[in-house]
Amino acid sequence: MEDSPELSKVYDWARRNGLHDPYGFAIYNEEYHDDPGTLTNLARAWEYRHLTERKARLEEEKAELESRIRIIDNGLECNETKWGDA
Repeated sequence: MEDSPELSKVYDWARRNGLHDPYGFAIYNEEYHDDPGTLTNLARAWEYRHLTERKARLEEEKAELESRIRIIDNGLECNETKWGDA
């Protein structure tokens, strides 16, 4: 199945403007193919959502890494206590 001219137009616009997942953006916003002002507002919201989701994933990864570091720090403490000054 071939994409509609409207979808292609929005997809091209999204690519030219560097949007994350331009095809997904085009699918959801094909109806606004002739309204650059609305596309701009929708693109702002699209990118904001992508960036906040990405930030949330990174924050989760950061928390996991901090937890692992605490485990290692505790292991180092135990190592010092166990072996002391040999």
